[in-house]
Amino acid sequence: MQTILVRVNLDIEGEVSENALRLKDALKTVKSLSKSTNKIVLLSHRGRPKGYDPKLSLEPLKEVLEKHLRRRITFFTQFDFPKIKKTIEQAPAGSIFLL
Repeated sequence: MQTILVRVNLDIEGEVSENALRLKDALKTVKSLSKSTNKIVLLSHRGRPKGYDPKLSLEPLKEVLEKHLRRRITFFTQFDFPKIKKTIEQAPAGSIFLL
């Protein structure tokens, strides 16, 4: 079992639309990778804020991804690398994470 880091482009402006091309492309990639027992870590961003902006959180995309993948996704609300690393290491095979 491996941990796969995937940079996906989820930089979707405004309201999250399930029809957004970037989201569809990301779903296609994740569906393909999730057929294995590897852990998948999705890396992305929304916008280019100067600091934290809750309107640009990836959390709404987590819900859309879960709906389409029919899998639970762990979303990290804060970038605490030691905690993230430990969580990923202890997760079962096939887990998906969103940063």
